[in-house]
Amino acid sequence: EKPKLVIIGASTILFPYDLKAIRDACDAIGALLAYDASHVLGLMAGGQFQPDVFRLGVDVVVGSTHKTFFGPQGGLILTDDDEVAERVRRNLKLKMLDNPHLNRLAALAKALEEMLQHGRAYASQVVKNAQALARALEEKGLPVLFGHKGYTRSHQILLDTGEIERMANSPYHELALRLEEANIIVDKAGRLGTQELTRWGMREPEMGQVAELVSSVLLGLKKPDEVREAVVKFRKRFSTIYYC
Repeated sequence: EKPKLVIIGASTILFPYDLKAIRDACDAIGALLAYDASHVLGLMAGGQFQPDVFRLGVDVVVGSTHKTFFGPQGGLILTDDDEVAERVRRNLKLKMLDNPHLNRLAALAKALEEMLQHGRAYASQVVKNAQALARALEEKGLPVLFGHKGYTRSHQILLDTGEIERMANSPYHELALRLEEANIIVDKAGRLGTQELTRWGMREPEMGQVAELVSSVLLGLKKPDEVREAVVKFRKRFSTIYYC
């Protein structure tokens, strides 16, 4: 196939892409390369996760402004190519977008200002926390994927849900509901993220405590209602938002 546009993106994104190989493949057929940075846009802006994508040959970056990038719900389209920018402007308005919602744009401007001032410190701590949480969970007996690669270079870590199901003799989606009963909210794909914990001021030592709470439910060591009390008590210690 010879598409005009190649888009790379993932909902689970632990490690950077091999952009040179993808760029070479795009060049061979004359395709534009777009990078969906929805999950990692804040880490990219903070210099932690492939911040040099344009230098590596990406033509367009799209991303959410409400995941690792802490802003209002919405998105950004970025390019360093004037021709591509003009094509985006020409085809977006009234075809894909309407009503700019100026309150959201004001909030986005504030989030951009925060990222300029605090983005590097924030993104660095998010990645440190993710790696610390992965190590702590593994030490507690939970199977965490990609330990041989340092677990992650983003905000996400990935549990081996199949192995956890075997250990607990229960489907992972049911285990996730038990975590929810304990006031610990996770998705049902085994992903855990540290961006919000980081914004609340948690650092590596707290990741050990988070791992203790998560593992005690997933391994059946405590009942969810017991853990819920501990979660509420733990969470009350963090009432200030940082990096803002």
